[in-house]
Amino acid sequence: SEMQANAATSALLDTNKILISNHSYGYLSGWVYVNGGSPYRLWDWYGDGTSTSGFEFDYGRYNTYARDTDSIAAAAPFYLMFRSAGNDRTDNPATGQSVGLSAGATSVVSYSSSIHPAGDGSYRGGYETIGFDALAKNVVTVGSVADAVNPYPTRDVNKAIVNSFSCWGPTDDGRIKPDLVANGDQLYSAVDGGDNAYAMYSGTSMSSPNAAGTAALVAQQYIQLFNQAMRASTLKGVLIHTADDRGNPGPDYQYGWGLINGQAAADLVRDHHTHPTKTRLIEGQISSTTNRITHAFSWDGTNPIRVTLAWTDPAGTSTTTSDLRTARLINNLDVKLMAPNGTTNLPYVMPFVGNWTQTAMASNAVSGT
Repeated sequence: SEMQANAATSALLDTNKILISNHSYGYLSGWVYVNGGSPYRLWDWYGDGTSTSGFEFDYGRYNTYARDTDSIAAAAPFYLMFRSAGNDRTDNPATGQSVGLSAGATSVVSYSSSIHPAGDGSYRGGYETIGFDALAKNVVTVGSVADAVNPYPTRDVNKAIVNSFSCWGPTDDGRIKPDLVANGDQLYSAVDGGDNAYAMYSGTSMSSPNAAGTAALVAQQYIQLFNQAMRASTLKGVLIHTADDRGNPGPDYQYGWGLINGQAAADLVRDHHTHPTKTRLIEGQISSTTNRITHAFSWDGTNPIRVTLAWTDPAGTSTTTSDLRTARLINNLDVKLMAPNGTTNLPYVMPFVGNWTQTAMASNAVSGT
């Protein structure tokens, strides 16, 4: 209710409305580290089933939480939410460790992977470990990587390696998650112990506010130049468009669209303002009757052409079925790049859709529709 009441619904600058929010929290899922309880246990199991066929029902599933988040975003198209991807990939009980087979179990057993559900990072090789609100279509879900600015001020994107705990996509219907990654490895950050309290922490709860803070600077730059707010879908598109590719070429389910690059994003906004004829940012609206927008431009014949399409999608239908592969998109938009000779270039898509194997999830993106 607070988000609905305060989210920005127009480009008008209103100090009482929020353009960006960060959400460094999620729901307990799969194996949860306890290291306590009575009787004592190291882990509790929050998933479904207690045998080797057991798994976390909510990983990848577009449930009511994801649906409601998308509903908020669709009603407030100038409000962009950032969500931590989660830290479940290292939630893997070891053989012989004491575990409870339900939340707050009154009895414990000795863990064995030959009897009990696999660890979160072992089941499907760590893929499809994101859940709840972070699976929404209109949020920016952020994974965690090591620091790319090391040593300062040198930026080396090759050092931005995904952390072992950071959760991976995809969603059950094959959408790319996380959307972006940011540094969440041993960040020195404010904590709630006092007005001057700081501490070092690692997790997607650190990478998500890192990305949200970067986005706030980009949004501020846009406001200073254009005296109005940027659409949430435009801001999300800019961040994806300017991200440094990591992992497999193109998007993937470990790094999403890549490492957030605030400098590049701000430079694009400034270039759009300084050279409006370049039309670096194009906004438009389509309908069932006007379902195509065409933009012509001149290419210098040398520099690579990069196009990113982003939009705010209405909330989809939530599902109570795990691993439902039917698309949750309402508006399934496509982008095509056509050369003067009629050659059509298609965007990246993930090749595994329809082939739900772990090997396919790890495959490179390909061109297609």
